[in-house]
Amino acid sequence: MILLSFLLRLSSIEFLFVVLIIGAVLSVEALNTAIEELCDHVTPHHHPQIGKIKNLGSGASGIIGVTAVIIGIYIFLPHVLILF
Repeated sequence: MILLSFLLRLSSIEFLFVVLIIGAVLSVEALNTAIEELCDHVTPHHHPQIGKIKNLGSGASGIIGVTAVIIGIYIFLPHVLILF
């Protein structure tokens, strides 16, 4: 996305949003991994509450992923359509 941003000559503000959303996705994924590792450390066996906690963490990753796609479409689509 960084390379595409330069190739499409995004504005500074658009580029900052791209960098921000990339950072947000990576951060949420890291936090989700930390939650899962902590849950596995607390109890390696299946536990309903641990399953619910892991599902909530995965849900957060899904939400930020969908948000990133929406923002990406909003930023990149107009620049790509100009090429055609």
